[in-house]
Amino acid sequence: MRLLPLRLVRWLFELLYGPLAPTYDWVSRVFFLGQWAHWQRAALSEVSGRVLEVGAGTGALQAEAVRRGLDWVALDRSPAMVRLARQRFHPLAPPALLLADATALPLKAGQVDWVVSTFPSEYIVAPATGKELARVLRPDGGIVVVLAGVLRPDGPLGWLLDQLHQLVLGSHGQLPSLPAPPGFSWQPRWVASPRGRALVLVGRRLERSLAPAEDLR
Repeated sequence: MRLLPLRLVRWLFELLYGPLAPTYDWVSRVFFLGQWAHWQRAALSEVSGRVLEVGAGTGALQAEAVRRGLDWVALDRSPAMVRLARQRFHPLAPPALLLADATALPLKAGQVDWVVSTFPSEYIVAPATGKELARVLRPDGGIVVVLAGVLRPDGPLGWLLDQLHQLVLGSHGQLPSLPAPPGFSWQPRWVASPRGRALVLVGRRLERSLAPAEDLR
């Protein structure tokens, strides 16, 4: 059960995406014991071809994807985040990095093989977002969403941070759910990291979904 009011949680995240954006990487690294980057990178093993990252934040995952040679386009609707992401690549020419909203993607239909989003905010549940993701994907394309991460409460610090996460984000028994975009179904899985695990959703068009969703309880 989340103990902080939802309005307060939203306000805190708005600060991180806006005036406190320069602290975002530090906050995610320290308060998740270095697991945030591991959880984000869980998406990389699922994708190939041309990839669109929605909600790219400070560009950490895009930097790793480019390092691995992936064809990666990233966007975020926060000007502060896009500025930080561009600074990450300076003085090199930045890869494709756009200031845009997920509900109105600046891409033509059928342009990407995969869409990736890691720890998205509430925009991900908007019906317009689901329609846009489906629109820009090629017929055999897929979606990967790293929806949540859970720390293993090892030691006093691990236990304390785990309690803090549940205070802000809700208990592990109330992990977020996400409706599949129109015409898609989710294949959920847990991906282990050194000190926790991430909940990863892999979305495929219904006619290409070969296996039933596994029971995550």
